[in-house]
Amino acid sequence: MTGDLLFLDGNDNIVALENWKTGLQRYLAYCEQNGIMPKDLTAFN
Repeated sequence: MTGDLLFLDGNDNIVALENWKTGLQRYLAYCEQNGIMPKDLTAFN
């Protein structure tokens, strides 16, 4: 994935932004909150 995914309101104001960094942060936070050992998503084997 390259670039940012922007979520806009009815007035074209940015209300949220998603990219690989925010996705990874959400994944790691979820794992921590649920006692799950996260997988290394940065390695391409």
